[in-house]
Order: sequence, then structure tokens, then C-alpha cells
Amino acid sequence: MLDVPGLSMKSHEYSPLESEDGLEFQPLRLRKSWLAFILKFAISILLFTVACVSGFFAGRWSAFATDESDDILHLTTFSRVFEYDATYGEPSNTSNAIWRSLIPHHGGFFNHPTIAPERSVFSVFHQLHCLDGMRKGFWELNNALNGDTIIDEENILKHAVHFKHCSDYLRQVLMCKPDMTLEIQNPILKAVEGFGVEHICRDWAELTRFVKEWETWGSN
Repeated sequence: MLDVPGLSMKSHEYSPLESEDGLEFQPLRLRKSWLAFILKFAISILLFTVACVSGFFAGRWSAFATDESDDILHLTTFSRVFEYDATYGEPSNTSNAIWRSLIPHHGGFFNHPTIAPERSVFSVFHQLHCLDGMRKGFWELNNALNGDTIIDEENILKHAVHFKHCSDYLRQVLMCKPDMTLEIQNPILKAVEGFGVEHICRDWAELTRFVKEWETWGSN
């Protein structure tokens, strides 16, 4: 979940979630086969989410604003062909930096006298936060499986809870206002790739500029 950050906090930190139903997780003995199972599950969820969310966030039926927000922001729409950028999926400082750059300094939280008198965030920033957390969790588990790093039970369980939370949250987001852009099947692959398809997008720069203008309003 995305915490409401105070002005002195770091932006969009990946905050821990409590275990569900009031149950505490018991310490687990790490075995390579068990870790491999978690990694395979993480890969499946991550690939599905990336494929869906990449089309959703910039798509015609994007859900990051209510009708009232639309009346205030008046975001520009334009055509854009999706192109694959591998940097967003890499486990690198560069990848971490570009993910951080997607979300304003205060985690996307802001106040506005009309649409957000209480501290609020457009859902899209929570969704990006979730997706980035899944990316980080995947690579942490991958590195542990390959023996490059050591990961303790607490971190494994933290990632498992976040995967469970984010996979269902993003599922509901995608189903709430589905992107109806048509993707043509690749006759060789017998599948769709998602990239090379034209979408009608909202101007991301305009959205983030609006949030930055109002993120400290009413904080004094």
C-alpha cells in the first residue's frame, strides 16, 4: 500500500504491509526449491501485470482521474505508439532512478481546494508504486535464488504479501476501465506483443506538473 508521506519523508517508499486476517507469518526454513517456486510465481504475476498495465496507464480509458478531476485538469490527449524500453525492467541504479522520476517528490500526494481538500493521491501513482515494488521484489528473489545475495524470511514474506496485495489491486484497476485499444495478433507467434500499437494517451507531464503545483498546498 502507498503510505501518506509527510513533507519530511522520502517519496513513495515501499512500505510494509501487515499480514492478513490478523495472522502472523511463522519463520520459514529457506530451501532453494521453495524459493524457486516463489520466483516462478513472481515472474508470472510480473509479466502479466507489465503487459496489462503498460497498455492501461496511457490508454483511452485510463482511470487515474474522476470526472471532477477531468474538469479541473483538462489533460491534453494525443496519439502514441508504444515502444519497448528494457531499462524499466532492469535491476540497476538507472532503472531505479527512472522509476522514481515517474512519481512526484511527495509520492504523488497533494491537496486541492476542489478535488482534494483531504490529502489524496491519483490512483495511477499508487499503481506505479505497486508495479515498481513488484519489480524490486522479483529481482531481490532472483538474486537470492542465484546465490548472489542472501534474503531473510522476513523480506521474503514481505514480498509475498505485497505481491498478493498488488496483483489483486492491479487486476481490479484493469478491469474497472479496460483499455479498448485493439492489438493485432502476430501470425508467427500466435500472440500479441503490445508494442508497436497506437494508443490515445493523456499527457503525463501535465498530470505530474499539476500534482507538483499542489503537493504542498495547505501544508503550513
